[in-house]
Order: sequence, then C-alpha cells, then structure tokens
Amino acid sequence: MLSDLIIDTALEAFILQKTAKVLPPQLPSRREFLIQNDKKVRQLSDKFFKEFLRSRRAAMTNAEYRSWREEFDAGVEHSKQKMKQQMLTNVIATAQKGKMPKLPLP
Repeated sequence: MLSDLIIDTALEAFILQKTAKVLPPQLPSRREFLIQNDKKVRQLSDKFFKEFLRSRRAAMTNAEYRSWREEFDAGVEHSKQKMKQQMLTNVIATAQKGKMPKLPLP
C-alpha cells in the first residue's frame, strides 16, 4: 500500500538524515546526500498527496495543488516548532525535578 511506503520511506529518510548530521561535516558526499535525501521524501510525499487529493477532486490543477502544499507545509512548520518547544519544556521540567542524570562536562 502506498501509505505504508510513505511512512517507511519517511522514517528511513529521517533516520538517515539524523545519522548523516552527526557524522563529520567535512565528508565530501555529506551535503549531496542530505540534498538527495530531502528530494526523495519530498517527491514521494507529493505523489501521495496528489493521489489522495485527486481521488476526491479529479479536476484539481497543479496550481491549486501548489497552493494547498504551501498551506500544508506552513502547518507542518508550525507544528514542528510547537513540538520542539514542548520537548524543550519537558526536558527542562524533568531536569528541574532532578530526574535526569547529570552529564560530565568535558
């Protein structure tokens, strides 16, 4: 099923991206890998969303899709920022309660 493929691919791309970002930045292929990884996920999500939206409204134009995608991406960005803030708040609250182990300073 396409939705399973989307989820699997998105998770794999996320894990690969995070792994690449912790490896040495001076590796020559790192930048190209990150660019291509983002393109793979974007292209796959475009295919999935277009298929879904056009199944509900076959006459959707590419311009209408681009407009929808811009609004969707803005919502994703807003949610991402909100999630980061909530995670940071949770980490700080947990640390203040003394439940997090203290990391040794270098």
